[in-house]
Amino acid sequence: MFNNYVVEIEENKMLDIRLMKKLPLKSSFKIMKSIMPSGDITGVNVDIRRKKIYVIVEGEEVYIKLITIPRVNYSKIEDLIRGELLYYFKEIENILFTYSILKEVDRCFEVIVFCLNADKIDVLQKSFCDISQVKGIYLIQFCILNFMKKTINEDNFNVVFSLKKSLYLMEVKFNILKKNRVIKEVMSSEEFKSQVDGFIKYKISSYNDVNTYFVNIDNKVWIEEYIKEGCFKDLGRFSEKEIIENSTISSK
Repeated sequence: MFNNYVVEIEENKMLDIRLMKKLPLKSSFKIMKSIMPSGDITGVNVDIRRKKIYVIVEGEEVYIKLITIPRVNYSKIEDLIRGELLYYFKEIENILFTYSILKEVDRCFEVIVFCLNADKIDVLQKSFCDISQVKGIYLIQFCILNFMKKTINEDNFNVVFSLKKSLYLMEVKFNILKKNRVIKEVMSSEEFKSQVDGFIKYKISSYNDVNTYFVNIDNKVWIEEYIKEGCFKDLGRFSEKEIIENSTISSK
């Protein structure tokens, strides 16, 4: 029997909780303190005590920072990153992070760090008995990224992705998320164009050298002018279930 559950959170509200037969891929955030004290599980219609919980956070931007640290044993990298983050955040204990090593240069590691404010998932404090239940915290952006890796055969690309009420704009280089923006409830073609142009065309150099993929953009009028440029492509619609399940690996 599977003991793994995925919990979806957006705007600090628990949207859904369901059994999962697959486990998320890499890029789980590291918890820098026990942000989930003991307490009763409330507002949950299934018994998840003693189950493994994987949390997917939606509708939040990830803060991305490139840092350089000395080349050390891999078991010490997280401690060095915590030390570096002290320079950027006042309340370091409220920061969740994950990282990727980009390359090794002159006895140093170049590391890209992805950070999330724990306050954005404060709802978990009221929902789980034991922090040890939570085996991974993931941003939906990483699920989208892993999904795109399986969908297209490109290392460098941009994504304009609509999910529920949020529009996700992502720049990916060498299969690593480099920039992101989240816009809530885009209501008009003018606002859509302003956001896409502001992120893709004006903030990403040589955007026309790589493809930009539209996903789940139902109003085709909004994207028809972009499609004419050639470097913009429409991938159609995928359900959230498809995105999450196709960004995961089978559970044993």
